[in-house]
Amino acid sequence: MFELVSPSALCRDPCSFPENSWEYFLVACVLIDMQLFYRVAADCIVLVHMTYVLVVVVGLPVTWVGILCRAKWARNFWWRCGHLAMISIVVIEALLGITCPLTTWEFRLRELAEEQTYRGAFVANLIHEWLFVSAEPWVLALCYSSFGSLVLASFFAAPPRWPSFRNPTTTS
Repeated sequence: MFELVSPSALCRDPCSFPENSWEYFLVACVLIDMQLFYRVAADCIVLVHMTYVLVVVVGLPVTWVGILCRAKWARNFWWRCGHLAMISIVVIEALLGITCPLTTWEFRLRELAEEQTYRGAFVANLIHEWLFVSAEPWVLALCYSSFGSLVLASFFAAPPRWPSFRNPTTTS
């Protein structure tokens, strides 16, 4: 497995090169580029994390509205099972006290980018602040479990339609 390297670890002492040498320029460019790469990667992970949360949270009321309107997609087997699996992963992580891998990965990338005061780009920072609520772990686990119970209850109240597999050898 590959180890992520901090930009400052790429060169032990970038100031040891004379300022007008090509080595100094090269090391400075690599340090800046790696920090930018880690920062952008962390911001992208925040966006993926936010998308995951939105699909889970918005997916339930949208599914309910679809079921009430008798929309076919609302009982789609793959959508409903995927949605249930997504919230199940969150509930299991919360109950076992496991930090979300996306959160861990993002924080590690932020460390490698050597960000201290401002987290990422403006939009990513706003999303980050919205996404991570300050609450006791048991409160979050209770909220996740309650929401997961609602998803599971809707799964039984309005069960998904099993996919139909047609026999390709049968002709009409």
